[in-house]
Amino acid sequence: MYFASPMHDIGKIGIPSEILLKKGKLTDDEFKIIQRHPLIGAELLKNSDSAIIKYAASIAESHHEKYNGKGYPRGINGQKIPLEGRIVKLVDVYDALRSLRPYKKALTHQEVLAIITNGDSRLSPDDFDPELLDIFINHSDEIEQLFIKITKEKIDFKTVFHNKSYLVNHNS
Repeated sequence: MYFASPMHDIGKIGIPSEILLKKGKLTDDEFKIIQRHPLIGAELLKNSDSAIIKYAASIAESHHEKYNGKGYPRGINGQKIPLEGRIVKLVDVYDALRSLRPYKKALTHQEVLAIITNGDSRLSPDDFDPELLDIFINHSDEIEQLFIKITKEKIDFKTVFHNKSYLVNHNS
């Protein structure tokens, strides 16, 4: 999961930059184009000989599915969504809401926690696996601390691959 999940949005390579970086709301047609990125990513990764890359293909394809069946690209629901996709969906939503984007400000941990657990115009708690949501809520303080640590550290992907100490828990 650690090595495969960073590839979840690789399919965005097939989406025009003017759509990815648009500062305003996407049109319906632009959103339909964005909705192609999970399938593009899965297609790019699925035929690899690497188990990690094949796992990444599953994550790429399923990370926008919703537990209630209202996601994309396939509109599958519940346990039909691979566990790795359900996990990355929750983490991806948290990261997207916490992070500054060309079209939105970064939100605080408490604001994001309220949106994920109560819903808003974009999200509903039933978008997420209820067991994973409970784990997320019960460990939200740890998640906040991890997000702060990751965003403050200047760690490149190559360093992580060559220094496995980043994969263990540090109490710093």
